[in-house]
Amino acid sequence: MSIQRIITTKINEDNLDEETYKYFYKWYKLIINKKYERAKKLCLNFINFCKTTIELSYWGEININYNKLLISAILFRGLQEFSYLKQIMRDKEWNKSHKEVNYNWIVLQDCKDRLGFVYQYLSETEIIDIVLNDIQSIDKFFEVSFGIGKYISPEILMKKSICNICSQDVRSCHHISGRIYNGRICYGSPVDPLIRAISLVDVPRDLRCRIWDWQVEGTILKDVCIMTSFAVDDFLNQDKYQKVGIFCSLVINNDGVSLIEINTKK
Repeated sequence: MSIQRIITTKINEDNLDEETYKYFYKWYKLIINKKYERAKKLCLNFINFCKTTIELSYWGEININYNKLLISAILFRGLQEFSYLKQIMRDKEWNKSHKEVNYNWIVLQDCKDRLGFVYQYLSETEIIDIVLNDIQSIDKFFEVSFGIGKYISPEILMKKSICNICSQDVRSCHHISGRIYNGRICYGSPVDPLIRAISLVDVPRDLRCRIWDWQVEGTILKDVCIMTSFAVDDFLNQDKYQKVGIFCSLVINNDGVSLIEINTKK
């Protein structure tokens, strides 16, 4: 029997919160003892449990609160990313690779967004507060090493936005973006989106769209990310869904920023 199946047989509607916090404290103990690889595996097991539970619920084999299950899954994904960051920061040379720096910056933003999302739903936040404080120190490391950064922010026009819960225009439906409805986070899907303009900003909507010094060649910005498809629950559908970023090369001139080329990357 798989570990996910074993966990599922132990956790039900009545003890989901209790078991979630039990695994949470196990994870924290591993982090304190700097056993980061084991901490990552524990998180992965719990995330797989969440996926298995959703599948079993679909077939009526188990009854569980989908909202709590989703929050638990997002929590442990954020903790898994934090475990990775703590592990990678032990390598004094990791920040020498441009590719690694950009990747770890994105993981840091993913981690912050996920933990920030679940924070409002947690009844006990003492350990998460410690984790978030530690994340601030990682943020500070990036600032000291690479500066506060400049960012790309696109201006997007769309015909309308469709609610993923009721499939209605978000302007006429009663669902609220960012809220959870029966295990699904509400969001709007744009219809016929068009990038109208691209701006350089200090405070972007998406911190993943950062410009690094090595991407700047005179007045040319090469292969910079202008948009990502990140969602706090994207990992739950990873078999069907891959995170996508829109990248482009830009030229800076007196009138602002002009687009040279654009492409997508997974």
